Amino acid sequence: MRSNIFTTAFRSLMRNKAHTLLNMIGLTLGMTCCLMVFLIIRYELSFDTFHTKADRIYRITTNILGEGSDMLGCAPYPLGEAVKDFPEVEESATVNFFNNGIIKLDNKVYRETGMGFVSPAFFELFDYEWITGNPQQSLTDPYSVVLTESVARRLLGVNEANVHDQLGRVINIENGDYKLTGIMKDFPDNTDFPFKILLSSSTANAIGGSLFTDWVSVSWSVHHYILLKEGADASQTEAKFPALIKKNMTPDEASMRVYRLQPLKDLHFDARLGNYNGRTTTETTIYSLSAVGLFLLLIACINFINLATAQSTRRSKEVGVRKILGAGKYLLIRRFMGETLFLTVVSLLLTVALGHFLFPAIMKILDLRMAENWISDPLVPLFLLAITVVVTFLAGFYPALVLSGFQPMQALANHTSTTKWLGGLSLRRGLIVVQFVISLVLIIGTLVVVRQLNFFQSQPLGFSKEAIVMIQMPDVPHIQKKAFQGQLEQIAGIKDVSLAGNSPSSGSNWRGAFNFPGSGVPFIPVVMRPADQTYIQTFGLSLVAGRDLRDSDSAWHQVVVNETLLRLMKINDPEAAIGKTITVFDSNSQIVGVVKDFHALSLREDLTPVLIFNDPRGAQMAAIKMASTDFRTTLSQIESIFNRQFPASIFEYQFMDQTIASFYEAEKKLSRLVSIFSGIAIFISCLGLFGLISFIALQRKKEIGVRKVNGATALELMVMLNKDFMVWVLIAFVMACPIAWFFTHKWLENFAYKTDLSWWIFALAGLMAIVIALLTVSWQSWKAATRNPVEALRYE
Repeated sequence: MRSNIFTTAFRSLMRNKAHTLLNMIGLTLGMTCCLMVFLIIRYELSFDTFHTKADRIYRITTNILGEGSDMLGCAPYPLGEAVKDFPEVEESATVNFFNNGIIKLDNKVYRETGMGFVSPAFFELFDYEWITGNPQQSLTDPYSVVLTESVARRLLGVNEANVHDQLGRVINIENGDYKLTGIMKDFPDNTDFPFKILLSSSTANAIGGSLFTDWVSVSWSVHHYILLKEGADASQTEAKFPALIKKNMTPDEASMRVYRLQPLKDLHFDARLGNYNGRTTTETTIYSLSAVGLFLLLIACINFINLATAQSTRRSKEVGVRKILGAGKYLLIRRFMGETLFLTVVSLLLTVALGHFLFPAIMKILDLRMAENWISDPLVPLFLLAITVVVTFLAGFYPALVLSGFQPMQALANHTSTTKWLGGLSLRRGLIVVQFVISLVLIIGTLVVVRQLNFFQSQPLGFSKEAIVMIQMPDVPHIQKKAFQGQLEQIAGIKDVSLAGNSPSSGSNWRGAFNFPGSGVPFIPVVMRPADQTYIQTFGLSLVAGRDLRDSDSAWHQVVVNETLLRLMKINDPEAAIGKTITVFDSNSQIVGVVKDFHALSLREDLTPVLIFNDPRGAQMAAIKMASTDFRTTLSQIESIFNRQFPASIFEYQFMDQTIASFYEAEKKLSRLVSIFSGIAIFISCLGLFGLISFIALQRKKEIGVRKVNGATALELMVMLNKDFMVWVLIAFVMACPIAWFFTHKWLENFAYKTDLSWWIFALAGLMAIVIALLTVSWQSWKAATRNPVEALRYE
């Protein structure tokens, strides 16, 4: 019996190849989009969930109170060791991620990424697979290093036969000789710890520096992770922080800091606090993607319903014959649901094939590193089974109910009507409106995201980003860097050269705190910018009072500040600030200059106080302002000097405007994704329009014939058929505007600086929808309007 149902379903579908193909295209596209959304969400939710102790791991975060308040994912370096005394804490691990550095091996030089100092306890908290070495002992001694498998293969030629023989080899990293003590499997893609080379944290302690004993300043690269004991309460642990910091800070410093514990599972979803991976996904994005996936599946089901009911009149005689032969309503519903199931299963197979084909392209567009064997995920078959059941019921039940409800004699006489079923034509018109509401919301969302990206590109940043090349400097004595700077300044194609810690707007930020003695204002967080005497000139910062930095200025003692810092100190006149003393890191610093405000952070965040100071030791970058447009020749000259001056280093550069653009990669990916989905949504909606215009043209065939015999022109008949559709699209537009405004407005709230939701964005989306809809229905209405009226009236 069941095989007969599917055999009959196949034959019936083949008799209406055009509509079967349209249904299949719509279902396949909708199900494919839903599958891609499921895979993306599944990937995003999987970050660092594979650690067996993940539910007990927390990151210590810093909340700086008062004016200029700030929230940071980092904490003072000594805090990581101090929390081990808390009774609730089982273990604590400190991580200092500096990403890239120079490796020298066998007379070859490599620049590698994914470097960081980690304490031995790191492997007590996190589960990463080892190939050789002892996780408890590998990073206990200074100048020890652990490599991941891919790095070991590439640098050392490691293979399965000799992997255990590599331990003890000496590798020169950043001019220090490290002993190889372990090799690990590559970290999985779904982790926010992108390490490839792990150095012992005791090495950093041996190198020394104020950062390792300073309880006030924090660095974006230093994170502390703690493992709570079984059953321990995170809030009880947090309650012990105030007493701890009072022992190690002055009362003013302690009063402005609150330390929190952030669950490991939240790291990937907190854009403000960030993570080492440099990529986060907000929970809003997850919910939005889920909604988009479901809505695209709904559009596909609506499209199926409209196309199926458009065929109802043609199949009425088949229903009449089957009922006369004894088929009951329940049997007919089963038969028509069987057709839907058959078509859904075929669409599902096409979805898997299309998903396999499109998956690499989608991952490349979105810059995701998901495993390509997604079909082996045990949840994927369950998900596919679930959407098969849902689609079969949503798309098939209403058409089956309509067709099985025809009366036999009326059906054989071709006098059937579907308008009485659940509103009939009105319901189908409503479904078309719903389709276009969803499509319009996606179109408006795409336009807003693109406009916001353009806003980022055009918004003045307060400094120059054009024609500036940033070069990573090697870890060599400052006198060598100065010699390199002097040689570059002799090149005709170069205007200015600055040796600095980083650019005015940087993804890596050194945070400190300052205070104006006697002001009564507590310490305020500040972004630190190590610089030199040409920094302000190279980056085009505007000096509004005082002077630039000088070579003779010592770090901290003479500083240049921005206008926001003065406002927080209640100083309105920049000239009045010159010569004033502020306290930074327990040292007195004299303000020698004031620059106009500039965006030290991305445009997601508001203006922040900035302190610029002369620090030869912090010169990690060389910023080069080009004077000519012949960049290729100038870069070749720079590279030649660099290789001559630093033969043991690698020349790498990036243009400043490219660095700024990289801040908004997440928005670019969102723009691509929404654009793809909005295009598919409008395409599927147009398939539904096509089905409904076919249905209406068939229903009104005799009316069209009579009107044409009475002198109606083809254009008049087209207007008659098309005008209702334009009304439906306009209704959808009116409904979509407030929905789109709400969601785009909420999204824009994530940015301190944002574009306006101009009226023309909504008008353009509406115009696009009307034009697309008009083109879709006009072809079918033209066929109906130009058909020979004799065909419609010959049986009257």
